Amino acid sequence: MGLDYLAKELIDNNIAADILDLDICGREQLLPIIRENRPQIVGITNLSIQNDMANEIAEEVKTHDNSICIVKGGFHELCGYKTSLEFHHKHIDYVIVGEGEKTFLEFVKSFKKSTLKEDRKNIYGLAFYENGIFFSGRRQPIRIENLNELIPKRLHYDTSYDFDVLEGKKTAQVMSIRGCANACNFCTESRTGSAERKRSIESLFSELNELANDGYEAVYFDDPTFTRDRERVIKVCEMFRNYFPKFVWGCNTRKEC
Repeated sequence: MGLDYLAKELIDNNIAADILDLDICGREQLLPIIRENRPQIVGITNLSIQNDMANEIAEEVKTHDNSICIVKGGFHELCGYKTSLEFHHKHIDYVIVGEGEKTFLEFVKSFKKSTLKEDRKNIYGLAFYENGIFFSGRRQPIRIENLNELIPKRLHYDTSYDFDVLEGKKTAQVMSIRGCANACNFCTESRTGSAERKRSIESLFSELNELANDGYEAVYFDDPTFTRDRERVIKVCEMFRNYFPKFVWGCNTRKEC
């Protein structure tokens, strides 16, 4: 979902973007697609379990064309950006740490203007290697009113994205809450902000309406603890019942919620 949100910010600002899911098309398609599209920037997102593969992809792209700017992001980089840059800076140019929508947009705009070398130390959330690791500092989490406007661009769909538990229907993952107050040491959610920022019911309605028009039949709320706010959950249930009765849906929760 992170890439879907980044794509929205870029496309809304008239910057061409596409998403390549190598789990779907296969690693062997990476270089042929890059040769065909000739991107100036390649962004790579990963969880920690995918980190070795992400670094291999960065090296493969750089070996093919060293002029391509490689930007790494994702949950792994919240804690691992120093390791990424210390050991892999030969093929990783920049790392985005934390929520990337505004950071990556500022980065790409600066890159397009050819002022990145002058601007980069002032782009919050950006890290790079230059005689050592430089990190500009964490960017403030996206404000709730701005979060309401962030409906991701789902550029591609594959049947493997469907959830068996949701009857195998065409499934969209939806993020309605960012941040988590639990701060569990096995989870990175609280590192995007310990204050839970909840999108409005109106914002969710807009996204669900868009999904329905695009033929989706199932929704999975990919929030850390969707059910903590009982009153809000009831409003969401009423929205499904009154406006989207054909949708099936699920969510993440904790047993005490």
